[in-house]
Amino acid sequence: MKQEPNNLGDALPWQIERVGKIRDEYLSIPGGAGQLAAEFMRQDIDNAIQAQASGDVVKMLSAYEKLKEYEL
Repeated sequence: MKQEPNNLGDALPWQIERVGKIRDEYLSIPGGAGQLAAEFMRQDIDNAIQAQASGDVVKMLSAYEKLKEYEL
């Protein structure tokens, strides 16, 4: 994946995509072991999409910071 953009308007969608890929990895864990973590990621992705749609910079920044916490 390319380097993260350095402005919020571009970085939030980048994080949404990045965490979506991590979520896919968790969903592929056999036996459903990654389901709970994947659900948390889905909720945070949904919140980020809503924040982006609202244009509320404070909500967008909060969502961005939350998504940054996820690692594979």
